Amino acid sequence: MLEPQAGRLVVFLSEQLSHDALPVTLQRFSITGWFRTNGVSGNQ
Repeated sequence: MLEPQAGRLVVFLSEQLSHDALPVTLQRFSITGWFRTNGVSGNQ
């Protein structure tokens, strides 16, 4: 378990790490993004 810490950024591969978000009493921000490779060629 990774304890909360002000100013911390955590980046991980979600398909390789079991994870969840627990209830909080203070404001929390979350950013989600996806990186993918779909086998295209020529940057198309």
